[in-house]
Amino acid sequence: MHQSDNPFFAQQSVAGDAVPSAEDGDQFMGLFSPGDLDVAVDGAARAARATVATFVASPIETFFNGRLARTALEIAVEFFIPPAAKEVFAEQLEAQLLCLSDAYAQGRRQGRFAAPLLRSIPAGTFHQWRMARHCDETVQHADRWTRQRRTLNSLLDQARVGFRELSA
Repeated sequence: MHQSDNPFFAQQSVAGDAVPSAEDGDQFMGLFSPGDLDVAVDGAARAARATVATFVASPIETFFNGRLARTALEIAVEFFIPPAAKEVFAEQLEAQLLCLSDAYAQGRRQGRFAAPLLRSIPAGTFHQWRMARHCDETVQHADRWTRQRRTLNSLLDQARVGFRELSA
């Protein structure tokens, strides 16, 4: 299945034409700590009756009509028990983030930040990614919230490719 055909990777269009300042991506990183994201993901999972195995998040710049529109949180989540409706989890995640950061809530009202972009990835993706890169869970856990998109992009690639046995 091609990435564009997979609902887990569906692109969300961002409405509006507000153009953020160049610093919005850097400012976005200061809005939440990794612990804040743990709280937000846990709260969203509880409200959506889901269980999250692990996640990784990074800011992403979204585009509208070829122009930089807004900065958003892109989050890839691997579920032990997925929510009945992905939309409920996404809505609850947004609600949790709004409660955790007044600056984020203000940025959302002003149109500088877009709603989170949720990527639900198949079970086992994080494990496969760690095995392919010979890293342990502590390394991946430490990079769960970073401006560097290497980890997130690499995980999304792993989810798209799926499991591949390594030949000796």
